[in-house]
Amino acid sequence: MRGGRSNSQLPPYCCLLLLLSTAATFQCCCSALAPPSAGGAWEMSKVEFDTGGLSRKSFPKGFLFGTATSAYQVEGMASKDGRGPSIWDDFIRRPGVVANNANGEVAVDQYHRYKISCQNMFLQVIGFSINLFRNDYADYADFCFKTFGDRVKNWMTFNEPRVTAALGYDNGIFAPGRLGNSGTEPYIVAHNLILAHATAVQRYREKYQEKQKGKIGTLLDFVWYEPLTRGKADNYAAQRARDFHIGWYIVVLSLLLVMC
Repeated sequence: MRGGRSNSQLPPYCCLLLLLSTAATFQCCCSALAPPSAGGAWEMSKVEFDTGGLSRKSFPKGFLFGTATSAYQVEGMASKDGRGPSIWDDFIRRPGVVANNANGEVAVDQYHRYKISCQNMFLQVIGFSINLFRNDYADYADFCFKTFGDRVKNWMTFNEPRVTAALGYDNGIFAPGRLGNSGTEPYIVAHNLILAHATAVQRYREKYQEKQKGKIGTLLDFVWYEPLTRGKADNYAAQRARDFHIGWYIVVLSLLLVMC
């Protein structure tokens, strides 16, 4: 699959997730991973693992186990089949960014091998990403809703927006590798990510949700911080850490939910 293009070979029961990371992406979760049985139903392959007593039976009925990837990490096909450069292509070419100056131009070649990956991971959901090489996010989201909405019932607008803002525009260890303006740029980026999220959600709700019967949200990463002691200063410090990690997104998103 590729941004701005439909792929008729998607596995059945496909659930596409719309993402925007340092380069905008959308993700496809394949909920049918094992080959169909003689009766036509898709089944999970049976493999025994030593889990130390942990079992899927410990989780609620309907809980789905899966994994996800980002396009540049696994996709390959960096300069073929109509793919344009993303900010990760430019970032990764900087000497020393990756050990031995490696790159993701081939990676694990998931562009050609995604079906094999789906069949061999023994999971219920797997996330696939597709890069977007322009900032026309609302129109891009609209295209995805229109093109895949007949099969897609669960959408996410962002994949870990805090990581995009902080690692891409604060310490610069992720693309686009911005440094030197940590007091302003991460917050400008976060502001625009939230606006883009709101625009995509509005577009979906107004044009597609009633007919397609889907849901739309976002994906926030989070590390939980506990105070070192029960003292007031440590409690305040832990709360500030939580606010700086997730609060600057979830508070605004919660307000948007109330307003809508």
